[in-house]
Amino acid sequence: MRVRNTIAILVLGTLLGGCAGESGEPHGDPSPSFDDVRQKAAETVETASDLVRDRKAEYEQQLERALGRLDERIAELRAKVEDAGDEAASEWKKTHDDLVQKRQNVRKRLDDLKSRGSDAWDDLREGLDASVEELRKSVEDAASRFE
Repeated sequence: MRVRNTIAILVLGTLLGGCAGESGEPHGDPSPSFDDVRQKAAETVETASDLVRDRKAEYEQQLERALGRLDERIAELRAKVEDAGDEAASEWKKTHDDLVQKRQNVRKRLDDLKSRGSDAWDDLREGLDASVEELRKSVEDAASRFE
């Protein structure tokens, strides 16, 4: 929704600003032609769409890196628990299963985000952020119990 609003604002700004030349001064004719306005609006929409697409790709990369760091942390904990004995291993099994489930949830949401267009990423981001944060907290909780 925010993406559409941003694009609409950019298009409106372009239309209200007219089709001024590079110097900022209006052309000789104070009223631009419909084709000039349409072309300028199309350029603005394309620029806004490129910006949103770039932001979405950057966000996906950040999430991939965060997920990789959490995977590394889980592997570190697993290695420590393997050296700790049977009681810790039994408790770790339950914790690990929970972490795996939460991680799968994050992966599913991230894959869904990647498969959707740029216009949907803003709507999906909030839920994905919450899932990543829940996984991060669970990993840190496990670390405090098993280290």
